[in-house]
Amino acid sequence: MEGDLQAYDTRSGKKLWKLRAASGSSDDAPYGFGPGVVRDKTLYVPGDSNEVYAVDRATGAQRWKRTTEYPGRATPRITLSSSGRTVFALNETQATAIGARDGRRLWKFQDSGVTAPGAEEAGASYRAEAFGSRAVLWRGRNFYALPLD
Repeated sequence: MEGDLQAYDTRSGKKLWKLRAASGSSDDAPYGFGPGVVRDKTLYVPGDSNEVYAVDRATGAQRWKRTTEYPGRATPRITLSSSGRTVFALNETQATAIGARDGRRLWKFQDSGVTAPGAEEAGASYRAEAFGSRAVLWRGRNFYALPLD
């Protein structure tokens, strides 16, 4: 099925597991996945319909799925806080912080439009770094410090 996420043994080439795309209406099913991030036993991977999935990397079992509530269709870029407790889903107009353990949305951030998306750099999207108890977000020349963990 198109959109499935699959893992393979790098030595033998044997398929280890497959996470099936959601069945039902096409609005529910991811059509692909973006680059993921691994932390301990979990793969955090974005779907191209604005979701973030937490997947057990040994079995492929979906632990949780969270939408970023981004308007339109997009694949967020995923990064983790240094503690591994927060997943950031980042795109051109918003940043969403998600609890890595349970998929709970911690906060969503959108700046007030000081710089229109793409005005400084074509396709500029949010970036994030974690420093202690704060997340520093930036897009173009605008920087923000927000609570973390």
